[in-house]
Amino acid sequence: MVIWIWLLTVLLMSAAVSLINAITRKQARAAEVGMPAERFSMYMPKALLWIGYADCSFWAAMIALMTTFPNDTAAWWVYVIFIGFMLLGIFLICYRYRWRIEIDGDSIVYTPELGEKRFFAFSDITKCRRAKNLSIEGYLVYVKGKRTLIMDDSMVGFNLFLECIHQHGIVLEEAWGKLRSRK
Repeated sequence: MVIWIWLLTVLLMSAAVSLINAITRKQARAAEVGMPAERFSMYMPKALLWIGYADCSFWAAMIALMTTFPNDTAAWWVYVIFIGFMLLGIFLICYRYRWRIEIDGDSIVYTPELGEKRFFAFSDITKCRRAKNLSIEGYLVYVKGKRTLIMDDSMVGFNLFLECIHQHGIVLEEAWGKLRSRK
């Protein structure tokens, strides 16, 4: 019986993650329509923001219920775990608002979720490598040989960025080591 519950939980979680990915990609592609290719901003779709709000609200409600109606089973470590999950929601909200890439012609301004803005040009990009694993599906961008940013394919402006990469003749490297030029 325990195995069935575990399997059902895994299946439901993977279905939920797949649904969220589909929604964010659909939102990103709809937001790209009408964006000028020479000057645009890349950011995460609003679905990420709403997921963060829902996460914070849910775990705040759980903490409030646990505090309001104590049953002597909630130890201090349960509070720590719930606050940790709530901090993940806050991180998603900050990630949606703060993380941004602005492209204006040949110049790129990258604002990470934590840290300072970074300025570079397309001519500084040495390669883009396809990353396809459980946590990201997109490209790793290397500037002067150093991994600088990660491009998720659910971002608004992702396809426009790939067009800019293609226009500047930058090599796209597949995750398996084959090189593919988009010239």
